[in-house]
Amino acid sequence: MMKIFFNRVTLGGSLALGESYMEGVWDCKALDQFIAKLLDADLETKVQTPLSFKLKIFFSTVL
Repeated sequence: MMKIFFNRVTLGGSLALGESYMEGVWDCKALDQFIAKLLDADLETKVQTPLSFKLKIFFSTVL
């Protein structure tokens, strides 16, 4: 289950993180603080996932 979650977030970014929260995949006691820390860290601009890695994940889940 966690592998699917991490693959999904790697491919889909913040949208996939939010969708997985709404689906009940993960939970957080202080969601507002968690989101504030994510925004402060600016991870989407600092952490770039190589296209080759994204393709590997995509094809491993499709095939």
